[in-house]
Amino acid sequence: ACSGEYDEMMYEKPKRWVLKSPLHIGHVSELAEVFPDAVVVWMHRPCKSSVPSWASLTRAVDDLIEDDVQDLKSLGQEVLRYTRWSVKRAIDALDDLEAKGSGVTAHHVKYNELIDDPKEQVRRLYDSIGLEFTDEYSKLLDAYLAKDKAERSK
Repeated sequence: ACSGEYDEMMYEKPKRWVLKSPLHIGHVSELAEVFPDAVVVWMHRPCKSSVPSWASLTRAVDDLIEDDVQDLKSLGQEVLRYTRWSVKRAIDALDDLEAKGSGVTAHHVKYNELIDDPKEQVRRLYDSIGLEFTDEYSKLLDAYLAKDKAERSK
C-alpha cells in the first residue's frame, strides 16, 4: 500500500518526472494514459553500447536474486529481443499518439551528441519543449558538469 506521502507528493507544486530506465520506452502508450501532456525525451544510444550495458545491469540484478548463474548468450539474446520489442512498441505508440493529436510530444536526443556537448543539447531540448534556458540555469548546469567531470576523473 502507498503511504500518504506519495499522495501528498502528487498534489504538491507540479514537478517533472524522469523515467530513465530502458524499460520505460516500451510503455509510452501507458505513460500517455496517465500523463496526457507528457514530454518524452528519447535518448538514442548506439545498440553496440546500449544492449551490452542493459545486459550487464540485468545480470547484476539477476546475480542478487538468483542462485543459478545465467547463460550469458541467452541473456544477451533476451535483452536484444526486449530492445527490439520496446523500440518498435514505442515508435508505434508515438505514431499513434501523433495521429490522434494527443498532447504527448516526443523529442529525440542522440547520446553521442549529449556526451560531446551536453550544455548545447540541453539548450536545444529546452528550446524544443518551450522551456526558458536562463542564465541562472546555465550557471547551475556548468557547476553540475564540472562536478560530474571531477567525480568521473577520480
